[in-house]
Amino acid sequence: MDKFVVITPRIHREDAVQRESPALKLKQATMESLPNVVVLEQIAHFKALLESPMTADNQILTVLKELSVKNLSKQILLDTKIGFVVNKLRKHEHEKIKELAKTVFRKWKHCVENEERASPVIEVQCDKKTETMRKKAKSFLADSLRLSDTDRLPEQIERTVFLEFGRRIDYNYRRKIRSIVFELKHNESIRKKVVELKVSAEDLFRHPSAQA
Repeated sequence: MDKFVVITPRIHREDAVQRESPALKLKQATMESLPNVVVLEQIAHFKALLESPMTADNQILTVLKELSVKNLSKQILLDTKIGFVVNKLRKHEHEKIKELAKTVFRKWKHCVENEERASPVIEVQCDKKTETMRKKAKSFLADSLRLSDTDRLPEQIERTVFLEFGRRIDYNYRRKIRSIVFELKHNESIRKKVVELKVSAEDLFRHPSAQA
């Protein structure tokens, strides 16, 4: 996705020697970092992480912090059901998780109540060609796991790979999918651990053969 530049305040000519300082360089920000730009794939990924029993408390906090800066519309909340997941975390035993979940939930509730006056939310979705290729990858993963194509686990693994490579279907994405499929097909120990949720999608992405 294209990036845009946020211009920092102009400096005087006599300060030109300092222009190479990192603090004075132009700052870049991605479109996705804006509150009203919502990547549906990323929301689904966050939801899967929050629902997974393998997600550590510090990772849950990181996900909630990412979600706290996003303005989600009523329709997105209904479609993704991320609101229900965050709502459950308001009763989490970890105090920081509980408080941050409350903050995120209240913010989204406020966004829904003021939706008519709020800026429109931009939803970022994949094109049809990308979706077709991703569907094939999920099918290969399901086959290697001996699961149905409709099972959530192959989808979660594929989504992790897709997001790790910046939502691009390129050589690195295809190679990683092939690598994971090969490992799952030929390493029964890893396959069982993945199916039993003893190995997360993130661990499988980073060190597939090291989890045996």
